[in-house]
Amino acid sequence: MRGAAYLLSLFICSSPVAAMEVDPYLAWMHEINDSTEVINRFINQTARETVEEVNGKPDKYDSCEAVTVRIFRRNHTSIFTSKRLLRHIHSNPDIDKLGRAHFEEVHGSMYRYVPQLYVSSLSDTINVNGIYIGDDKIAHFFGFGRRYYKRYLTALGKGKDTETALLEAIRYGVRNENGLMGKLIDGIFSHADLEANFQGMQMARSFCEGENPNLVGSAGAWVWDHDTDFSEFVIPTIDEGFNNSHYIKIYWPGVRRRLKRYCDIENLPFVMDRLADYKSRDQITLSRTFVAEYLGKKDFNRDLHSFDNSCTDPDRI
Repeated sequence: MRGAAYLLSLFICSSPVAAMEVDPYLAWMHEINDSTEVINRFINQTARETVEEVNGKPDKYDSCEAVTVRIFRRNHTSIFTSKRLLRHIHSNPDIDKLGRAHFEEVHGSMYRYVPQLYVSSLSDTINVNGIYIGDDKIAHFFGFGRRYYKRYLTALGKGKDTETALLEAIRYGVRNENGLMGKLIDGIFSHADLEANFQGMQMARSFCEGENPNLVGSAGAWVWDHDTDFSEFVIPTIDEGFNNSHYIKIYWPGVRRRLKRYCDIENLPFVMDRLADYKSRDQITLSRTFVAEYLGKKDFNRDLHSFDNSCTDPDRI
């Protein structure tokens, strides 16, 4: 069984469409222009096109939630199939991004000693409203965000209250991050990925819930009433340099050795300004609280290591 899981993980990692991790500190040394407006334009145009499409299929899209799921699928289906928003980010010259040639990027990154990433890839970094995120987070927002949302809706349909339904979705994400979508593949448990999953679900909820939902109408007559703003759901803990990952024991010494190279970055004026801005906008979300409790379990902490962002402690890495 372990052998089968290992072969599957290698297959996923070696896929040319997979962008499994991001080294945030490579991007921290550069100033990247904000692309919020361009990304919002694409997301909202996709939503309007989707509404036009689903109005021709009133029997299939008879609820606001069903339309929301379809909008998310139009932006990103899965790691192997349609990735419209991610392709748009890669191809649009108006979206500023930082990336390098694959081998050079992995070799020079904190993941130099993580062999799986040499047959996968590192994500480019973009700026959304002042927050640096790897474009791999697009898959988490619209792919896992959609899956979270569907589990949340299923739980609500069973009569569970909102918080319980949200926690069911969060548990699903943690299981995946601790398995084939995270630790089992490359030895990395990403807190930022989990926050992106959760914020994707929150974005989906905003389409139909609250006092001012984006979608209004009924089957066959849906209307995209007003545009959404992606940046409202991009929070500092989606930057992996601010919300650090955990690493399995076998990789930690190599990652730790490389991380020491980045300590001086925190003293760059524009990095200090960004981190101060991050701290002023930091949020404690339900997902973050759940993951912190999960981290306290002995069976989890036994084989994983992490670090904080303070270079004032010489022993912290």
